[in-house]
Amino acid sequence: MVEGTRDAAAMSTLPKRATRGLRMSKLLEDEDSADEDFWGQDAFAEESDDNQYESESEKEDVIDSDFNDEESSSDDDEVHVAKERRRPTLKAPERKSAPKPSGTA
Repeated sequence: MVEGTRDAAAMSTLPKRATRGLRMSKLLEDEDSADEDFWGQDAFAEESDDNQYESESEKEDVIDSDFNDEESSSDDDEVHVAKERRRPTLKAPERKSAPKPSGTA
């Protein structure tokens, strides 16, 4: 919130200028006119004889045509999945603790 009040204070301390925002307004107007020039091209204009266009008939999509069909319950079609054998997990060999050196020196 401190930053928001700092921005508001900075805005109120800016000097009044008659040209403030004119460059941005000019850029926006230029962008609008360029947009109108682009979309106003003859290529995007409606053609008078365009009303007679008819689309070709499409074939019905048959990819999922058997989706609602009942499945057969014969045992021949069933797939049995064999269980995989599990290998015993290998453990790291235990290290024997080294004998403590005796201090006979």
